[in-house]
Amino acid sequence: MLSVVVPVRDLGQWPQVVRNICGAGNPGELILQAGSGIAECRNRGAAKAAGDVLLFSDDDVTIQGDFGYFSDRPESEAWWVALRWTDYTGDEYTETVCRTLNFLAPLSGILASVGSFQAVRRSAFEAVGGYDTGSVHEDHALARALHRKFGLPAVAPFEVGILRRTVTVAEHWERHFSSPQASAPYEARRFRFTYGSGPGSRAQLSAPGPSLRSRS
Repeated sequence: MLSVVVPVRDLGQWPQVVRNICGAGNPGELILQAGSGIAECRNRGAAKAAGDVLLFSDDDVTIQGDFGYFSDRPESEAWWVALRWTDYTGDEYTETVCRTLNFLAPLSGILASVGSFQAVRRSAFEAVGGYDTGSVHEDHALARALHRKFGLPAVAPFEVGILRRTVTVAEHWERHFSSPQASAPYEARRFRFTYGSGPGSRAQLSAPGPSLRSRS
């Protein structure tokens, strides 16, 4: 099963995040994880997830593609990058970032593995120790660790749309280097998708599960 894990700024925004991530297809499970520190939230979301493949994303992107793609991939593929990136912001810097990712992805470049789309087998994620909570570039640190242990990523036929301008350097440091706070609650919501068996049946989203809260 595929589990999508998304660190969110506010769990109250869950209807929009569900529409953005699942607008063109439905994963087996979606975990929205709030709290301090993106790397910490990604790790905590992964710990709550049930899937054997984890897809990490952000709360300000859309994902277009068939999530079922990961169900029959060969074991030789341990992690994946998205094939295409689209800028919906009109911001010049964000557009440049998307052009760079579109150039790198078909080459299986590890720099095309960023936090908005990092798909990895759970076994590979655990083998490299997950996200480094002490890094301000936790996504690139994970990509380097996966590359060292498992080689280059495969390219998955997904398109990622950027809805919010790429943050400034100062904003990036503030958001990515927020150290986990022992007193700060980490709260998550789990969504499960059920599938009918008849012709043309569609996935149904379960009601959001109860809030999953912890402080340590």
